[in-house]
Amino acid sequence: MPPNHQTPIENVNLWDILDWDVVSGLAQEAAGDPRDEGGKNALPWTAKILIDSAAKDGNEDEEFFHKVVATFVTAGSDADRRQKAGQLALLFGARADRLIEFIAFKWGLFKRTGSSTR
Repeated sequence: MPPNHQTPIENVNLWDILDWDVVSGLAQEAAGDPRDEGGKNALPWTAKILIDSAAKDGNEDEEFFHKVVATFVTAGSDADRRQKAGQLALLFGARADRLIEFIAFKWGLFKRTGSSTR
């Protein structure tokens, strides 16, 4: 996991939250069409797109991750959305509380807890 989990959420970027090694490991499994076998390859392809976009200038990786979050996390009650965000955190090697706080700060999908250095 990223070692700077004590850094205020206002001062972090996506890769301070997600674990590069976990995501790049997933990306190496990307093969075939992401829609094959009922979406079995979707997670590795998502990781590959994140890694590839992180290698470019700008914030394409953050914009892409926002699309992932908006697709996966926005439906349901607050508790349901937090649970889904926690699942995303697990998949990408992040701490659930930090990812939720990052999502709340960056995109307003959750209420901020008030403590940004959890």
